[in-house]
Amino acid sequence: MVSIRLLFLSVFVAAILIGSGCAHDKRRDGRASAAYADPSTWMSAAETHQRRGDLQQALFEYRVARTLVKQDTDIDNAIRRLEKHITEQTEQLTKRGKGAMRQGKTSKAGRLYLETLSLDPNHKDALAALRKLDEESSKRAMERKVALSKRNGTGRGRRQKKGLQGYEEEAYTYSRQAILQTENGPGNVREFIKELEKHIQKYPHDLALRRLLSKTHVKQAKKTYQAEKYDRTLNYLEKAERAVNGDKTKINAIARVRKEFAKALYIKGVRSSREEPEQALRYWKQALKFDPEDKRIRLRIQNMQRM
Repeated sequence: MVSIRLLFLSVFVAAILIGSGCAHDKRRDGRASAAYADPSTWMSAAETHQRRGDLQQALFEYRVARTLVKQDTDIDNAIRRLEKHITEQTEQLTKRGKGAMRQGKTSKAGRLYLETLSLDPNHKDALAALRKLDEESSKRAMERKVALSKRNGTGRGRRQKKGLQGYEEEAYTYSRQAILQTENGPGNVREFIKELEKHIQKYPHDLALRRLLSKTHVKQAKKTYQAEKYDRTLNYLEKAERAVNGDKTKINAIARVRKEFAKALYIKGVRSSREEPEQALRYWKQALKFDPEDKRIRLRIQNMQRM
């Protein structure tokens, strides 16, 4: 009986303590909410973070303070000053990063670009530079693997010639992977084409990458056609045809692209034939280079030249 009374007494005391604690928490939460609604709280926090060099956090807190008042020139000026300071800092860091890249100090450049992103997480130049650094690092790693496979292959004796094929296959695989990684990245198209041509020169029977090279040339042809650089367009199409090495399906596909370009140029010529006959003749002559078998174009040129 005594033990039951003691149990009830303990529960009662605990309830009182919990209730008083909750009341204290409510009072404390109320004070905290009031403080967070006060712009000066956020201004003070922003100034503290700015002194410590955490500029992004400081800018965030200044902007929160700005939302709590209708108009405050002090807050507006503080935001403008900090934004200008961040811009100056990021410009200086990216300039140093580019300098480090020119000197071949890629690790230092990477650190400087990361520091730039700590100030401005959406900085386009820093993001692009880090992507490029990552691509180049992957490419160098793949090249080292290719070179190692080649060394392992050429260093084996005559008795172990059977194992040589395995090393050649490994080098071939690494070479392919390096090219495909370059394709998926936003790298230089000329560099990509150069890597493809180098691979195909060593492995001429790689039909898949021959087709990839041809496809890349066709893409470039379409870009140069849009820019009205027709001679370069023809050059890319001829390279695309050579790349597929007699593959009839691909040759026919490229022929269709040629005909599309010829047709478009023919129509341009027709539209300008009345007001600019000389320009029309140039369009038709260019169209004939894309599709030498088009009789309509030949007839138009002959009729124009008779006039």
